[in-house]
Amino acid sequence: MLKAILYDLGDVFFEAHYWRKWNFEQLTSMSYFKGKFKEFYELYESFLEPVYKGEIKYKQAFMKFLDHLNVPDSNEFYKVSFEKKLFFEQNRILFNGVKETLCELKKKSILNIVITDNESSEIQIRKDIIEKFKINQYIDKVISSKDLRISKTNPIIYKITLDLFELNYDEVLFIAHDKNEIDGAIQVGIKVVEFNNYLQESTDAEYKIEKFCEIIEIIRNSNSK
Repeated sequence: MLKAILYDLGDVFFEAHYWRKWNFEQLTSMSYFKGKFKEFYELYESFLEPVYKGEIKYKQAFMKFLDHLNVPDSNEFYKVSFEKKLFFEQNRILFNGVKETLCELKKKSILNIVITDNESSEIQIRKDIIEKFKINQYIDKVISSKDLRISKTNPIIYKITLDLFELNYDEVLFIAHDKNEIDGAIQVGIKVVEFNNYLQESTDAEYKIEKFCEIIEIIRNSNSK
C-alpha cells in the first residue's frame, strides 16, 4: 500500500533548468565551454555539492565554476547571470496538474514529501518557493540537503525521510527527473516515477509519465492490487 509520494522540487513541480541552459549557451558561445549540455550540467552540479551541504554560499561555488572555465571577467558574468537567474525564478509556473494532484493526494491521506538538494532550509523553501504557488498546505514536509548537511548523492537521505514518518521503502514512490537521483532511490529499494527527463537519459524507473496527474492512476493501480 502506497502511503507517501516523495518529490524532487525543481524540474518536477516546475521547470528549473532554464537558467543553467542560459549559462550553457552563453559560455559555449564565448568558447569557455565545449561540449553538450549534459556534460555542462554534470560539471556544474559537481561544484554545487558543498552548497547543498550548507558548507559554502551559492555565489562562491558559481565563481569557482567560472574560474574553472577560465572566464576572465567572472564578476561581470556573475552579475549578468544572476540577474537572469532572478528573471527565470520570478517567472516560474507550476506544471499542469501539479496543484490539483497534490490536493487530491492530500484528500486521500497520502503524504506529499519534497526531498531537494538545495542551498535553502525548509523554512526558506516554503516561504520563497512553495508558498508562491499556493501549495504549502498540501506539502507535509520539505527535506532539504541544507538542513541535513547531506545531499541526495547519499542514499541515507531517503532512510532519514522514511524513518521520520515510519514508512517502509515499498510504501513510497519517488518522482524525479535526474538519472543519478533515480538510480540512488532504486538502489535503496524505492520505486521511481520518471518525469520531465529533459536530459533524455535512459533510466530504470519503474514508471515513466508525461503528465503530472498520471501519478494518481499509478497510485490507484498500485493500491488496488
